[in-house]
Amino acid sequence: MASTFLNLSLRCSRARACISEERNQGLPGKKPEKVGLLDNRKTVKDNTVISTSQDSEHHKHPPLVSALKASAEQNVASFHFPGHNRGRAAPSSLSSLIGVQPFLHDLPELPELDNLFSPEGPILDAQKQAAMLFGATETWFLVGGTTCGIQASVMATCSPGDTLILPRNSHISAFSSMVLSGTIPKYITPEYDFDWDVACGITPSQASEVKKAIRELDIEGRKASAVLVTSPTYHGICSNLEEISQLCHSHNIPLIVDEAHGAHLGFHEDFPLSALHQGADLSIQSTHKVLTSLTQSSMLHMAGKIVDRERICRCLQTLQSTSPSYLLLASLDAARAQISQNPETVFNKAVEIALEAKALIEKIPGITVLNSNTFFDALGIDPLRITVGVWKLGISGFEADDILYEDYGVVSELTGARSITFAINLGTSRDDVLRLVSGLNHLSQTHNSIGLKEEKPNGIQPFIKSNGGMRLSPRDAFFASKKKVSFEEGIGRICGELICPYPPGIPLLIPGEVITEEAASYLVEVFTHRRALPFLSVTALSGTVNELVDRAKRTNCQTEIHGYRSWSLKILSLLLCYCYINNGLFFAKFGKKEWHARKEAGKDGDLDSYRKTIKDNMDIHNRGRAAPSSLSSLIGVWPFLHDLFAPAGPILDTQKEATKLFGATETWFLVGGTTCGIQASVMATCLPGDTLILPPNSHISAFSSMVLSDAIPKYITPEYDFDWDVACGGEGNRRIEHRRSKSVGSSRHLSYLLRGMEAWDICFEADDVLYGDYGVVSELIGTHSITFTVNLGTIRDDVVRLVSGLNHLSQTHNSIGLKGEKPKPFTEAIGGMRLSPRDAFFASKKKVTFEDSIARICGELICPYPRGISLLLPGEVIMEEAGKLFGGGK
Repeated sequence: MASTFLNLSLRCSRARACISEERNQGLPGKKPEKVGLLDNRKTVKDNTVISTSQDSEHHKHPPLVSALKASAEQNVASFHFPGHNRGRAAPSSLSSLIGVQPFLHDLPELPELDNLFSPEGPILDAQKQAAMLFGATETWFLVGGTTCGIQASVMATCSPGDTLILPRNSHISAFSSMVLSGTIPKYITPEYDFDWDVACGITPSQASEVKKAIRELDIEGRKASAVLVTSPTYHGICSNLEEISQLCHSHNIPLIVDEAHGAHLGFHEDFPLSALHQGADLSIQSTHKVLTSLTQSSMLHMAGKIVDRERICRCLQTLQSTSPSYLLLASLDAARAQISQNPETVFNKAVEIALEAKALIEKIPGITVLNSNTFFDALGIDPLRITVGVWKLGISGFEADDILYEDYGVVSELTGARSITFAINLGTSRDDVLRLVSGLNHLSQTHNSIGLKEEKPNGIQPFIKSNGGMRLSPRDAFFASKKKVSFEEGIGRICGELICPYPPGIPLLIPGEVITEEAASYLVEVFTHRRALPFLSVTALSGTVNELVDRAKRTNCQTEIHGYRSWSLKILSLLLCYCYINNGLFFAKFGKKEWHARKEAGKDGDLDSYRKTIKDNMDIHNRGRAAPSSLSSLIGVWPFLHDLFAPAGPILDTQKEATKLFGATETWFLVGGTTCGIQASVMATCLPGDTLILPPNSHISAFSSMVLSDAIPKYITPEYDFDWDVACGGEGNRRIEHRRSKSVGSSRHLSYLLRGMEAWDICFEADDVLYGDYGVVSELIGTHSITFTVNLGTIRDDVVRLVSGLNHLSQTHNSIGLKGEKPKPFTEAIGGMRLSPRDAFFASKKKVTFEDSIARICGELICPYPRGISLLLPGEVIMEEAGKLFGGGK
């Protein structure tokens, strides 16, 4: 059905953000400039609290860091989330490690801190400055890592059924993005080096592979909606993006670049050019990897006009948490400011140290250094990435890595069967390099240069060319029913999960592809002849993992696996889709030594012992050495020092303890917020086309989950209280009467009905008075009420200030009641659903006036706040009654 869609963006500009269900939607209201009890040391400018101290006058702090600093310094009574209450109730087990300062600055979306999904203050300023620095048309800050940025980029350029051209060794987020978007892949095989056992980038000669893929699609009557390339690779190998971008643009195809390892490119004359400077349309960078922000923070850059920016915004709001961490956002701003001070020279020392290290290592007998001569056809190699080959010493990279760590305290970034990769960054010192060189010299002297007995590793290319082809799309394979079978029984059937032996890190089998005899034989050979056991990135099928472990045991392979359980794999796989996955494809190597270290750590909780198995040292602030001073001056260096990633061991143990505490069968920790959990839960229980029963005042993540899962909604209308102008939950009148009683008791939420007001937005004015005169910060503001949250950090002095403020309001305002009639229900005026939320999300949209929108299909969620009940949902017909509630306009 050809339809024109109404695209309404009514942004809520209310004073105090609640910000869970109602974020970014609502009736336009007054956005006050609050000052609060700041001891006359702050002024308000452009809705941003700015310190008048000497530091701010000299712009020492970047915009978002400055706003965060000013807000944290306020002398206020906090009746809002989060529950640690600006550090008062911070758990001592963590605050003893990182201090209380990070908690003090862990603030929600207060007015002075701006809104990530509708920025107009310090976040907007910070993103604009980042765009200028990186040469982008527009930049978005990401709290879901580059994973979120890649998923949003693919969803913004590819609709269900469209084709995406990408190499098989793409990051796992590229495959999860095809599950979410319903995109069909067209794979190109990357060049592979058998000596190093690593995959390369898309070289100039291989750029023809992209051209060939476009031509083949054209013959089939299809067109690629986007091309995705990874550059640089984990080993620092850069692709020929300029030639690829010219090819893509000649066909009006956007080029997406996974530049997770290349945020520093372009800031030194020895660095290869950045993706944007080579013509990329979208570039996603892990700012925490190569610059100095906190883990999980990234940036998405856009250039040109091929990609619809509004669609990117919608995708990011669909995928990201509605409670973004301002510590992560501020760290992005701080990292940007750190580079901006001296963009042409900031990496001079790091490059100098890297070149010195390579020169010393190249002199060591039996050690080989990966350089541009290795891949003569490559565009370039990142000089800050040092990969050394150890196969001539007769040992594997895993064995060499153990010796370097245990005897010399050298922590590598990436370990392979024949090599080890080290990351040089702004925090690397010459002493670090000397320890590395000493360790490599020790390896050279204690191991014979006889070479590994085995032949060159079997390449990935032979069986890729003989695979059985794709029978199902990744999305269809993801949602399909699965069955555990043996290897022999699996031949000829459709693979249900991503199988990716590492090295080389190129997927052998992708969900939806037919399992061939060659692929099964290759896996058997991997386990028979290599000591490394790959951790298979799980999507839905677990039988393959069990089979691999069993076969490894039968062939006496010296490997063991730790902590493998019968997961609810469908939910886990969705968490992998949404939760940020650090450092490329998700692999781990377990040997007997590591297994016992993990087992010990699990018993006594010794984190230092457990760290012996962690080889992840990508965070370029280098455990706080190069932390941006603008942020470390506020929260200290400890959050950077403890910024480590551990996928098992203590995390598994703590999840088990949480399971016991909350009475669950199993518990998962989420770094994507409750948004991630709701989306994962809906996708785990609803197949495409299934029905989900929910109230229309559900959190926005419930609606985004229907977009991702293609569940069909069946709405139930919640009870509504017109005196309070709020929707009720399942407990109905009992909850309403509880609020009316104004009894504190054991309730954690206090809502006060304010009468005697003369305008619908009087509660916003009341909140202004409470904040400006009494330093009381509320959680949620409505037309008739204000909500305050009491938590473990609330003290009686806070309550006294609140009561004093409410008494003041009572004495200074007449009790004459609100003018006008009670609001009328509008839920019965809905015109019915014509399209599913998913179909409406991906459909073309057009902005029209309210008058022109009548009888057309709504293209986005319209949720006036208050009341917080959705007036129009994507896919519903716009009725005249709904348009009248807004009084016309665009």
